[in-house]
Amino acid sequence: MKKIKLLVATLAMAALAIGLCACSCSGSVGKTDFGWYKAAVPQGFTDVKESGNVGQKFVNDNDKDQIIKVYKNSTTSTKANAAAAKADRISKDPEKYKDKGQIKMGKYNWEAIGYTWNGDKQSLMLFADGDDKNIVQLDFFCMDENNEQTRFFADSFEYVGEQEKK
Repeated sequence: MKKIKLLVATLAMAALAIGLCACSCSGSVGKTDFGWYKAAVPQGFTDVKESGNVGQKFVNDNDKDQIIKVYKNSTTSTKANAAAAKADRISKDPEKYKDKGQIKMGKYNWEAIGYTWNGDKQSLMLFADGDDKNIVQLDFFCMDENNEQTRFFADSFEYVGEQEKK
């Protein structure tokens, strides 16, 4: 009987340990389907529904300055061009936006812009070609390319395009 109790207690502790590891930002967490993209949202970030806005917004529950925004921007040309979108953004305010070149995260080579937000907090804007007419834009407010949550989200990001309604 003692062996069974010990086995049950050991299994319970192992299950608890596995559960705690799965909640870690760097843990293996499944992607959520958001319609036109899939991504793993870092632990502690809440999907904030914004009516009337084009993008999707996730806010860190513990640090409201840390925000992830996701946009899909259509182009008028027949081919999306993330590099042109980045250059256009920089040209609008070259004092604010700084070219960070390309950054490889997940499936994409992101065109990157650095800027400060909410004081002097380093922030990051990423652009990638989604498909023939769409450019994906990720904004990481108060997080740069070295931030664990930035890497977690961008590494998991997958553009899937518009899916047929059944």
